[in-house]
Amino acid sequence: MTPGSLFSIILKILGIFFVKDIVATIPDLVSNVLFLIKSDAEGESAFTVGYTVIQLALFFYISYFLIFNTHRLIDMFKLDKGFEEEQFSFNLSATSVYIIAITVTGAFIVVTELPNLCRLIYNILESKGDSFGVRNSGISALIISVVKILIGLLLTGERKRIAELFLKNQPENVGEQKE
Repeated sequence: MTPGSLFSIILKILGIFFVKDIVATIPDLVSNVLFLIKSDAEGESAFTVGYTVIQLALFFYISYFLIFNTHRLIDMFKLDKGFEEEQFSFNLSATSVYIIAITVTGAFIVVTELPNLCRLIYNILESKGDSFGVRNSGISALIISVVKILIGLLLTGERKRIAELFLKNQPENVGEQKE
Protein backbone atom coordinates (compact mmCIF):
# COMPACT_ATOMS: atom_id res chain seq x y z
CA MET A 1 0.00 0.00 0.00
CA THR A 2 1.44 3.35 -0.99
CA PRO A 3 1.17 6.46 1.19
CA GLY A 4 -1.17 7.97 -1.40
CA SER A 5 -3.59 5.04 -1.24
CA LEU A 6 -3.51 5.09 2.58
CA PHE A 7 -4.39 8.79 2.65
CA SER A 8 -7.04 8.18 0.01
CA ILE A 9 -8.72 5.64 2.28
CA ILE A 10 -8.52 7.99 5.28
CA LEU A 11 -9.99 10.92 3.33
CA LYS A 12 -12.83 8.77 1.99
CA ILE A 13 -13.68 7.65 5.52
CA LEU A 14 -13.82 11.31 6.57
CA GLY A 15 -16.12 11.94 3.61
CA ILE A 16 -18.42 9.17 4.83
CA PHE A 17 -18.61 10.86 8.22
CA PHE A 18 -19.77 14.02 6.44
CA VAL A 19 -22.44 11.96 4.66
CA LYS A 20 -23.61 10.94 8.13
CA ASP A 21 -23.90 14.65 8.97
CA ILE A 22 -25.90 15.25 5.77
CA VAL A 23 -28.35 12.54 6.75
CA ALA A 24 -28.62 14.04 10.24
CA THR A 25 -29.23 17.56 8.86
CA ILE A 26 -32.05 16.64 6.46
CA PRO A 27 -34.68 16.13 9.23
CA ASP A 28 -33.73 19.55 10.64
CA LEU A 29 -34.28 21.10 7.23
CA VAL A 30 -37.67 19.44 6.81
CA SER A 31 -38.84 20.50 10.27
CA ASN A 32 -37.61 24.06 9.71
CA VAL A 33 -39.42 24.28 6.36
CA LEU A 34 -42.62 22.95 7.94
CA PHE A 35 -42.25 25.46 10.76
CA LEU A 36 -41.74 28.23 8.21
CA ILE A 37 -44.93 27.25 6.41
CA LYS A 38 -47.03 27.18 9.60
CA SER A 39 -45.32 29.98 11.53
CA ASP A 40 -46.19 33.64 11.93
CA ALA A 41 -42.57 34.63 12.63
CA GLU A 42 -41.38 34.33 9.03
CA GLY A 43 -38.13 36.29 9.44
CA GLU A 44 -36.61 34.03 12.06
CA SER A 45 -37.86 30.88 10.34
CA ALA A 46 -36.52 31.96 6.96
CA PHE A 47 -33.11 32.65 8.52
CA THR A 48 -33.12 29.20 10.14
CA VAL A 49 -34.08 27.52 6.87
CA GLY A 50 -31.41 29.47 5.00
CA TYR A 51 -28.78 28.57 7.56
CA THR A 52 -29.73 24.88 7.40
CA VAL A 53 -29.59 24.91 3.58
CA ILE A 54 -26.14 26.51 3.65
CA GLN A 55 -24.99 23.95 6.23
CA LEU A 56 -26.38 21.09 4.14
CA ALA A 57 -24.73 22.43 0.96
CA LEU A 58 -21.39 22.79 2.77
CA PHE A 59 -21.57 19.23 4.12
CA PHE A 60 -22.48 17.96 0.65
CA TYR A 61 -19.59 19.81 -1.01
CA ILE A 62 -17.05 18.63 1.56
CA SER A 63 -18.22 15.02 1.42
CA TYR A 64 -18.25 15.00 -2.39
CA PHE A 65 -14.75 16.46 -2.48
CA LEU A 66 -13.42 14.02 0.13
CA ILE A 67 -14.98 10.94 -1.48
CA PHE A 68 -14.57 11.62 -5.20
CA ASN A 69 -11.59 14.03 -5.43
CA THR A 70 -9.16 12.61 -2.91
CA HIS A 71 -6.32 12.69 -5.42
CA ARG A 72 -6.63 16.48 -5.68
CA LEU A 73 -6.42 16.86 -1.90
CA ILE A 74 -3.44 14.52 -1.72
CA ASP A 75 -1.66 16.49 -4.45
CA MET A 76 -2.64 19.89 -3.02
CA PHE A 77 -1.39 19.14 0.50
CA LYS A 78 1.41 16.79 -0.69
CA LEU A 79 0.27 14.13 1.73
CA ASP A 80 2.14 11.36 -0.03
CA LYS A 81 5.51 13.15 -0.01
CA GLY A 82 8.28 12.86 2.57
CA PHE A 83 7.97 9.15 3.34
CA GLU A 84 11.10 7.01 3.36
CA GLU A 85 9.21 3.96 2.13
CA GLU A 86 7.33 3.80 -1.14
CA GLN A 87 5.19 0.92 0.08
CA PHE A 88 3.63 0.26 3.48
CA SER A 89 3.14 -3.32 4.50
CA PHE A 90 0.50 -4.18 7.02
CA ASN A 91 0.40 -7.64 8.46
CA LEU A 92 -2.88 -7.65 10.33
CA SER A 93 -4.54 -10.83 11.41
CA ALA A 94 -8.30 -11.27 11.33
CA THR A 95 -8.31 -10.96 15.12
CA SER A 96 -6.61 -7.55 14.93
CA VAL A 97 -9.09 -6.31 12.34
CA TYR A 98 -12.03 -7.44 14.46
CA ILE A 99 -10.55 -5.90 17.61
CA ILE A 100 -9.98 -2.56 15.85
CA ALA A 101 -13.49 -2.55 14.39
CA ILE A 102 -15.12 -3.45 17.72
CA THR A 103 -13.09 -0.84 19.61
CA VAL A 104 -13.94 1.91 17.12
CA THR A 105 -17.62 0.95 17.15
CA GLY A 106 -17.82 0.91 20.95
CA ALA A 107 -15.95 4.20 21.30
CA PHE A 108 -18.16 5.80 18.64
CA ILE A 109 -21.30 4.73 20.50
CA VAL A 110 -20.01 6.14 23.79
CA VAL A 111 -18.79 9.42 22.28
CA THR A 112 -22.03 10.08 20.40
CA GLU A 113 -24.35 9.07 23.22
CA LEU A 114 -22.61 10.81 26.13
CA PRO A 115 -23.75 14.33 25.14
CA ASN A 116 -27.29 13.01 24.72
CA LEU A 117 -27.17 11.54 28.23
CA CYS A 118 -25.96 14.85 29.68
CA ARG A 119 -28.75 16.71 27.86
CA LEU A 120 -31.38 14.27 29.15
CA ILE A 121 -30.13 14.53 32.73
CA TYR A 122 -30.15 18.32 32.50
CA ASN A 123 -33.70 18.35 31.10
CA ILE A 124 -34.95 15.99 33.80
CA LEU A 125 -33.33 18.02 36.57
CA GLU A 126 -34.62 21.26 35.08
CA SER A 127 -38.18 19.97 34.74
CA LYS A 128 -38.15 18.39 38.21
CA GLY A 129 -38.62 21.77 39.86
CA ASP A 130 -41.44 22.71 37.47
CA SER A 131 -43.40 19.45 37.59
CA PHE A 132 -44.46 19.61 41.28
CA GLY A 133 -43.68 15.95 41.82
CA VAL A 134 -45.20 14.72 38.55
CA ARG A 135 -42.93 12.31 36.68
CA ASN A 136 -42.11 13.05 33.07
CA SER A 137 -41.51 10.66 30.19
CA GLY A 138 -37.81 11.61 29.93
CA ILE A 139 -36.88 8.71 32.21
CA SER A 140 -37.36 6.14 29.43
CA ALA A 141 -35.08 8.12 27.09
CA LEU A 142 -32.54 8.38 29.93
CA ILE A 143 -32.62 4.61 30.45
CA ILE A 144 -32.14 3.98 26.72
CA SER A 145 -29.20 6.38 26.65
CA VAL A 146 -27.56 4.68 29.64
CA VAL A 147 -28.05 1.27 28.01
CA LYS A 148 -26.42 2.52 24.80
CA ILE A 149 -23.42 3.81 26.74
CA LEU A 150 -23.14 0.51 28.63
CA ILE A 151 -23.23 -1.40 25.34
CA GLY A 152 -20.47 0.84 23.96
CA LEU A 153 -18.35 0.32 27.08
CA LEU A 154 -18.92 -3.43 26.99
CA LEU A 155 -17.92 -3.56 23.32
CA THR A 156 -14.76 -1.63 24.08
CA GLY A 157 -13.91 -3.59 27.22
CA GLU A 158 -14.71 -7.06 25.93
CA ARG A 159 -13.35 -6.60 22.41
CA LYS A 160 -11.02 -9.61 22.57
CA ARG A 161 -13.75 -12.03 23.66
CA ILE A 162 -16.12 -10.69 21.01
CA ALA A 163 -13.41 -11.02 18.35
CA GLU A 164 -12.79 -14.62 19.45
CA LEU A 165 -16.53 -15.26 19.15
CA PHE A 166 -16.48 -13.93 15.58
CA LEU A 167 -13.45 -16.03 14.72
CA LYS A 168 -15.00 -19.12 16.29
CA ASN A 169 -17.94 -18.90 13.87
CA GLN A 170 -15.78 -18.03 10.84
CA PRO A 171 -14.87 -20.79 8.38
CA GLU A 172 -11.15 -21.60 8.46
CA ASN A 173 -10.43 -21.20 4.75
CA VAL A 174 -12.12 -17.89 4.05
CA GLY A 175 -11.24 -16.58 0.62
CA GLU A 176 -9.71 -19.82 -0.62
CA GLN A 177 -11.35 -21.61 -3.51
CA LYS A 178 -12.26 -25.25 -3.27
CA GLU A 179 -10.88 -27.58 -5.88
